[in-house]
Amino acid sequence: MIITDQFVMLNNPKTGSTFARKAISLAYDSYNRHNKSMRNMIQLQLPNIRVRGSSSKSDQHGTYQQIPISHREKPVFSIMRHPVNRLISSYNSLYWKYPDSASLAVARAKFPHFPELSLAEYLDYEVFRIPLRVGFTPTESLGPQSIHFIQMFFRDPRWVLRIRDLARFEDQAIFEYMGAVQFLRQEHLRSDIAQLLMRFGFSEHDLAPVYSIPNSNCSHHRPISNEELLCISERVTRQEGLLFRFAAHTGLAWVA
Repeated sequence: MIITDQFVMLNNPKTGSTFARKAISLAYDSYNRHNKSMRNMIQLQLPNIRVRGSSSKSDQHGTYQQIPISHREKPVFSIMRHPVNRLISSYNSLYWKYPDSASLAVARAKFPHFPELSLAEYLDYEVFRIPLRVGFTPTESLGPQSIHFIQMFFRDPRWVLRIRDLARFEDQAIFEYMGAVQFLRQEHLRSDIAQLLMRFGFSEHDLAPVYSIPNSNCSHHRPISNEELLCISERVTRQEGLLFRFAAHTGLAWVA
């Protein structure tokens, strides 16, 4: 989580948040070198409350409910990415292949050749992990990324995840429980970050580092056939119907 004098940025995993942290940090450094007034920015490491049993471990992906009370009146931003692309990015990363020994035993009981999984099997694995990750079984109609979205951006996610038939609720009834978060788009993140910072008084000169730094966390991508991509896209669209509704509600009208 990034906290500045002007705003809060929640680092949504696998959406370009590493790039965003670097870009914002460099812009603040540039501003402070060239201006008499100083602007403050801190990067909070907070307990990982999104995964059961991980609260003793801190990371940079703080959630809306973890925003310190003294900063909750500030505008809150984060990044959204199409769920198919986010799934593929997560699959191509290495972090999920190296669980602790207890989790590895559970995974291999279900997937004997874990971690050598196809993309389709990885999606099965993410669904399988839901009750293990959350600590209980949420509404069956929720896909893993919809659950993650609720965990990241709702004021009381555990209460929301226990609501029966949540997917049948009208949008307004669901989003009353969501924090006030404005989203940047991963597809054009560099320009979105620049526009965000200009909104808070940064000059083009301050933003020069934002335009020059390379992309971050570029995972090695396994080739995916058109047939495999179509199959995965159809599955993700079915599973993450609630997430597509979230996206439309926040102005990100993805094509399902």
